[in-house]
Parts: sequence; C-alpha cells; structure tokens
Amino acid sequence: MLLGACAERWKQINPGIYPDDNPEFRAIFLEGGVLFGHALPDCGGHPACPTPLCLIYVKQEGKLPTLESDVVKHPQVFNTLIPREEKKDQKKTKRLSQPFLDPISCHVPDIPHIHAMHVAIDREKRQAKDRMLFGYEAVSAGASFCTTIVFHDPLEATVHALFDPAQPIRIGHSRSAGYGTAEITSVQEATIAPSIPVTPGTHCLFFESAFFPEHSWESPRDGLLAILRRHLGNVLLDQKRVSSKSIRMEGFNSIWRLPRQTRFGFAEGSVFVFTAEEGGSLPPVLGKWQNEGYGRIVLDMPLLQKATITPEQKGCRRTQDKTGADVPQSQMLSVWRSRAATRKAKEEALALVWQAPLFDGFIESVKTENRPSLNQRGNLRNLVTNKPAKEWIRHFSDTLDKQPGRQWKTVRAKDPFTGQRGNLDDIMLKLLTPEEIPHLIQTNTLPLLPGGPLTGKEKDQFLAELHRRLLLELLRRWEKATRLRA
Repeated sequence: MLLGACAERWKQINPGIYPDDNPEFRAIFLEGGVLFGHALPDCGGHPACPTPLCLIYVKQEGKLPTLESDVVKHPQVFNTLIPREEKKDQKKTKRLSQPFLDPISCHVPDIPHIHAMHVAIDREKRQAKDRMLFGYEAVSAGASFCTTIVFHDPLEATVHALFDPAQPIRIGHSRSAGYGTAEITSVQEATIAPSIPVTPGTHCLFFESAFFPEHSWESPRDGLLAILRRHLGNVLLDQKRVSSKSIRMEGFNSIWRLPRQTRFGFAEGSVFVFTAEEGGSLPPVLGKWQNEGYGRIVLDMPLLQKATITPEQKGCRRTQDKTGADVPQSQMLSVWRSRAATRKAKEEALALVWQAPLFDGFIESVKTENRPSLNQRGNLRNLVTNKPAKEWIRHFSDTLDKQPGRQWKTVRAKDPFTGQRGNLDDIMLKLLTPEEIPHLIQTNTLPLLPGGPLTGKEKDQFLAELHRRLLLELLRRWEKATRLRA
C-alpha cells in the first residue's frame, strides 16, 4: 500500500517521464532498492508489534489493557513457548485476539474505527442508484502510525523527496472519496545493521510481518527452513514450540485481466524456535516481496523470553511530579488526553441522543415521513464523516438548491432548539452549524482528565468531536426509528 502511494508521488515529482524506462524508478520500486515497511500503530513514539501468536490469557481475568487505561488487576498472560506447570484446577485459556501490542509496556494500542456510508452512482443517468447504499469500515482521522523504510545511501535524496513532511500522502482505498490523506509528522534516520548475528544454540524467531517463501512451489515451512540452512548451516526447527498461522496471498493483474498465482505463507506474529549448530548471521528480512514490507524478523525478542507477561501500570514509562505522584511523561500524556477526550465526546453524544429526551420530539415527527429518502440521509452521513465541519453548511446548502433539496424543504419536524415545529431544512442547517451546538449541550460539563483542565485547543477539539458524533448518532437513531416503523 505504501509502495504504491510512493510510486504515485514519484510520478508527481517527475512529470512526463515514463516510469518503467527510468533507472531510478526501477531501482526504487521494481528492483528492491528500497524496502517499504508496513504501518504499525504508534505507541508514544515507537511502533507497536503484531501480537505474538504464542501468547494466551486466562478467559475469566480479561485481556491486555489499552494504552489509555490503568491496570486495576493484572491479567495473566502466558507464553506458550516456555512450558508451565500443569495444575488440577487450571483455568481455561485463549489466544489473544488483539492484533497489536506495545512490546515495552504490553498494553494494546486503541485504533478507532468508523463506519462510513456511500451510495453507488449510475454512470448512465449520472445520479445515485436506488437501493445501492453500501458502507466502509475505515480507520478514524487522527490515528497515528509508524513505519520503517530501508534503503541504501545512493537513494537517500530520492527517498527523502518521497517523504517530504510538507506534502501529504494518499494511501489506501477510496482515495477519490476523500479517504487516506496522511500527514508525515516526523522523519527520523537511523543506521540499520545489514545482518543479525546468530550464535550456536537455540533462538526464537518472530515475524514482524507476514513471510512468503522465495519459490512458489515451496511450502512456507520448507521455504523458511531452506533460508535458515543457507545462512546458518544445519538448523532444526522445534516442532513442539511453533506458534504460527497460515495465510493466503491472492491478487489480480489489471493489465491482463487475470488472477495472479496464489501464494501461501506465515502470518505476522508467527513465532518459531530453532537450534543452530553453527554460528552465522541472518538478514533482517527473509523471503519473497521484501520491498513490500514482508518477511521482517526479530531474533530473540525480549518480550518472548518471559514465561508470564505482566503489563505495566501505565501504557508508558512513568516519572514523578513534585507531589511524588506517578504521572506519564508529557508526550504520552498529550496523546492519552487527546484519545480520552475523543472517547468522552462519543459517550456524551450517545447519552444526548439515546438517553436524554432532547431529540425525542424530533425523532417522533420525522419517523412517519417518507422523506428525506435513505439515499439523502446517507449523503448527509457521508458529508459529516468525511468533510471538515467548516464545509458542512456549504455542501448541504448546495444540496438544498438542487432538486433533492425539496425532500428537506417539504417536511416539518419538531425543532430541538425551540421545541416548536419548523422546516426540516432550517433545523438541519442549525444542527450543522458548530456555533449553534452549545445551545443544545451544557458546555460546563467538560471532561476532567489527569493533567489539569482542558486547554483551549483541547476544548475546541472535544466540542468538534462531540458535534460530529452527535450528528452521526442522530442519523443512526433516525434510521432505526424508520426501520421499526416499516
């Protein structure tokens, strides 16, 4: 995904050049001169890692805590690579289901998701298709990720130009619909050793990204064993200490309009224990498609040297303030407060829409109406989800000036601002106006967070998120009321 985004950036920087005939383009994107890494959640300045598949937890005692939470009771998390004593009353265990964790604090990064609704377009009529509403699950705006790009010195200037912090980068699916705009906040350089030394003895091999064998006819196990023996001589895999999951890679060649050959491999988070009779070294990346971020390894990961894993009291390293109380460091505190305020805004929006009587009259008056249609409400949800708040009024006013706007103008509903009946288009314009929202909510009930009251910037961010969540929940309740009536 990142490779394709950077290839598009290169074409923008070098207009008029045919990429396949350019030696620089071929060196970076086609011949493996640059190894693009996968995006991993940010854990306060360092990347998370895929959850090792060898970790299990006691079902009755909960899972690993998130970065934002305190640990009241430490859950018992065990490493199956290290045998533990069997007990008669041993409780049931289960493999951890969270995809990522912080390798330092053993907390789980909280990655917020959204469900955005869209409608397909009829290419002949140039209008929305009836009964063609669909949705996407996407990562919410504001999520932070880290990635590692490996390259050699001759390509340094070109790679730096691809990751210019002054220019946003577009990644992922549905970019034309407004998704996937990423801002590069910082670029840090470090020298990476070209090989990992391996001493004779037993070692633990952890895959930070999925592994695929070099040859299509090899099974993943045979392909991995062949690579290890090529670099380390005689190597034996411990069959009883393997925690892996098989995955299948499929693709489609858009030029030839044919499916690509299916390849099988080991999923990220897979762990193997092997014994090397001779010393040697391993490259930091193994297997196929290294330039796309696959095959990255960690040898003898410190986290996996423990039989029992105990999360830290906080999801970050701690310091002490003047009173002697433990508080997180300033950078992590800022991240924690931002995420906590977002969560509080969501909780407040849910309470206002579903529990308080504020919108009861509005819902009762609109649920019996056949208009606005499902498509129109979906367009409004898409507007609130994907556009900044300052553009909501302009886009909705443009809709009112067109034919679909009659669906909003001909309906009357109970105004939650005044308690009187009014035109639905006027009510929605007020609901989309950020300055009108403080008249609906009590702004003196701002969340109380560690580190003091909300700053001016944090207050604005909280109210903006509360406004957006309030509208989305209102549309969701509207949709539910309409379906129950039907």
